[in-house]
Amino acid sequence: MFEIPDELLDLHEQGVDAILNKLGVSCTLYYPPKMTACINCIPNPVAHKSSNKYRTGGPVPFFAGSLCPVCGGEGYKQLVNTDSVIMQIYWEPKQFVNIVVKINMPNGTIRAKGYLRDLPNIRLAREIAINDTQLQYTGGKFRLWGEPITHGFRNNRYFLAYFERV
Repeated sequence: MFEIPDELLDLHEQGVDAILNKLGVSCTLYYPPKMTACINCIPNPVAHKSSNKYRTGGPVPFFAGSLCPVCGGEGYKQLVNTDSVIMQIYWEPKQFVNIVVKINMPNGTIRAKGYLRDLPNIRLAREIAINDTQLQYTGGKFRLWGEPITHGFRNNRYFLAYFERV
């Protein structure tokens, strides 16, 4: 059996890294929101809402009896955490679907290649904005579709995944 030299595998990984870094696009991961207590008002623990009393040192002062301008009287805010990753995106199905094999994919499905180290965060993300620098023009948000697979000769550096438009 023929064994591929490590130097050749290293050269391949350097080439794929260069392609990902030059042709890859920045994508924003949106994680599920977390409920956090409002920093502007005092909570009412019985009603599980705001007491609509200003918390000394809060960012937006308001008068007692009016709704807290930060949380709207809810007593909490949804905090959405984000992260950024680089992925190479394949937009056209003809770039990644074999015409002979029928695959039942949703319309607007894309394929992405990225670093395996980013995969745990991608799995946790609720939505992903592809090419976040153009998001204001395209509005394209996606979610993971199916199970990602490892990719590359050593299967320890990259992944391939499919995403469907949300």
